[in-house]
Amino acid sequence: MADIVLRWKRFQTFRLARQRFRRVPCICILADTEGHILGVGQSDDLWRRYPGGTGWMVDAALHGTEKLIFGVEAPVDEVALRRIDVALIFQSQPEFCVHHKSVASPLARTIEHLGHVPRTLQPTDPRRERPEERPND
Repeated sequence: MADIVLRWKRFQTFRLARQRFRRVPCICILADTEGHILGVGQSDDLWRRYPGGTGWMVDAALHGTEKLIFGVEAPVDEVALRRIDVALIFQSQPEFCVHHKSVASPLARTIEHLGHVPRTLQPTDPRRERPEERPND
């Protein structure tokens, strides 16, 4: 059994993810149209990290690209949040992350991914929840 269970959601816009994770620790993923992870990031407050018009600019930059935005609520404990972030980066090896790609994390084996899971992190047990085609906002 996994030590950590992450219930992923897919968002139609970055602004919706930012609103959902206002004052809430989270991990966000940007993926290509096939669900392969391009970038992983974590924040204790996504609204504060991307204030004001920044969310609009991120959405403007993503407009027409069909990139996918995934997010998950993460532990409040900053050390645990960073350990999960490092484990996800190591496991998925995203093209646009330069840190933690070579740092093996034993935590990667103890994370269970449920909900709208990016393809690279999809559950290995086919009886578990699988991602759907439509976003879950």
